[in-house]
Amino acid sequence: MGPGRDPEAWTLAGHGLRLAVVADGPGARQTLAEILAAALLGQELPWALERTSLGCPVLRCSRRGAPDAHISFSRRPGLLWGAVCALPLGLDAAGAEEFGPDYPRERVFAAGELELARPLCSSEGEAMALLWTLKEAAAKALGTGFNRLEPCDIIAKGLRPGGRGVDGAARTPAGLLPVRAERRDGYWLAAALWSGGPEDTDV
Repeated sequence: MGPGRDPEAWTLAGHGLRLAVVADGPGARQTLAEILAAALLGQELPWALERTSLGCPVLRCSRRGAPDAHISFSRRPGLLWGAVCALPLGLDAAGAEEFGPDYPRERVFAAGELELARPLCSSEGEAMALLWTLKEAAAKALGTGFNRLEPCDIIAKGLRPGGRGVDGAARTPAGLLPVRAERRDGYWLAAALWSGGPEDTDV
């Protein structure tokens, strides 16, 4: 999927979200928000791109009774990705080149996580990129990012091939979040959803 194409749909634990990508630059966030708002709402509704008290981006609709839509962004060189959903979500993208031999893996990945990811990847760097995107997406979905959590507070669980990508869960202090990642042009793109409810062991 390249810049300017129609949004695509992903499903995580039965919940749908929409993703799109545009060329990064001035006004890219607003352009992407417009594309995603139209895809999620399916009609013309007055909305504004704002931030929650924790600093998370959100699409607020000014029509009485209309719920907010949750939105998340992630950058790659020259690109801005975005995802939107009725539930709180997080989106992240990372490539193997960000995880060299000196990367502090012991401070980021819990015991067993790399073993879980290696069979799904062609290199150690790709495995670390996959795990990092899942962790970052989950932290964003919780609304905290890594301001209140450490990377090892979020642990990938049950990763398995699913269609064109990888499905699984992220165990966090707040509960279990469904996650999905797909390979794009040399990097992983991952999303996570947070229902705000009790832990779901069937994710």
